[in-house]
Amino acid sequence: MIKSYITTYQDFRDWVTSLTGDKLSLDTETTDLNYFKLRMRGFSLCDGQKACYVNVWE
Repeated sequence: MIKSYITTYQDFRDWVTSLTGDKLSLDTETTDLNYFKLRMRGFSLCDGQKACYVNVWE
């Protein structure tokens, strides 16, 4: 599994355009489970061969 930590929009674009599969999984990371209190921290994507994490908190 190739793992990437995405820090720029261009990195994210490059990662997405390099995908070759037809399936993609998404996982979100938040500060809380309560919908009214939570703040988005980041998200990760995986196609089964490559994975990336995007930190949206910074």
